[in-house]
Amino acid sequence: MPPLDTRLEQLRRICQVDPGERGLALPVERNAFTERSGDLAKAAHALCTPDLAGHKTRVGILTGFHVPIDEHSGAFETDGPLGTIFLARALLQVGIEPVLFGESPLLVALEAGLNKSGIGGKVRLIEYPRDAFESGFYIRRFHITAGRLTHLVAIERPGPSYSLATLRCRADYLPEWDFDFKKVAPPMTRDRYLTMSGIDVTHHHSQVHWVFEQPSPHGPRHTIGVGDGGNELGMGAIPWDLINNTIPLGGRIHCRIPTDSVVVAGVSNWGACALAGAVLAIHDACHGGLFDSQKEHDILAAMVRQGNLIDGRTLESTTTVDGLPWDIHASVLDKMGAVLAQ
Repeated sequence: MPPLDTRLEQLRRICQVDPGERGLALPVERNAFTERSGDLAKAAHALCTPDLAGHKTRVGILTGFHVPIDEHSGAFETDGPLGTIFLARALLQVGIEPVLFGESPLLVALEAGLNKSGIGGKVRLIEYPRDAFESGFYIRRFHITAGRLTHLVAIERPGPSYSLATLRCRADYLPEWDFDFKKVAPPMTRDRYLTMSGIDVTHHHSQVHWVFEQPSPHGPRHTIGVGDGGNELGMGAIPWDLINNTIPLGGRIHCRIPTDSVVVAGVSNWGACALAGAVLAIHDACHGGLFDSQKEHDILAAMVRQGNLIDGRTLESTTTVDGLPWDIHASVLDKMGAVLAQ
């Protein structure tokens, strides 16, 4: 059997390809993939490290990216929810309790996924706080409802872009960034949840980024972000100038919220699957058919059918993710399963 570090590196490489050509892998010498290349292993080890205070490991998994279809309608995309169900199943296998979060419409899709995967009733589903427009009140409501969580994992969950003030608060801030920022980010796009094309979708989402942004004595000991475009929670751990220079509209849409670890993948679901595989590898656990691509397709079909999910790129209710045919996703799952089968 290859050493653990080798298997974790193999999982990272499998999920870090850029089929959508978003600029994640360019330039070769420094890009979004290479910038935090050790974070997949870091995140997995954090999930597998017992709490010194003796608290049971409870992992909050947050997802849900709402994309507009036209001026009057929209839906949550398939990227994120499927990976959330996948990670929850892996955590259960090694005795870690997952707790899933989403907006009310998304909970229907998550419940369908849990039921289809055979763990319905074993995982708690929680709706994000509503009608809480002040950060302190929001954070208190979140933790009261969720209970003590040892970790938070955000999978394809949008977060706010930069304002000039928050950009200047970065530890790596350079004064020359000001000119570029003012050029690429008009005032109305600042401190907003933005899609890859720069559309403002803030009002469709609960402001859960406050839980990551403002530490609480009841908060998690480690936070993890999983994303594929620069506009997701956790991507603030990557320098603004790198995202600005490599991803179209990157300087405008870049989420300013960092996490302790950030897993950048070609598709966020792949990052979640790689994280799940890394946890299983650390525990030396059998994946038990978790990487069965046909079963994953069936789970996604149930979530699309019952939960009204859409492909975030084509905007259609299909069993595809980010406009990619299913056989590409199946190939990624097969490769990861082969790593764990070693």
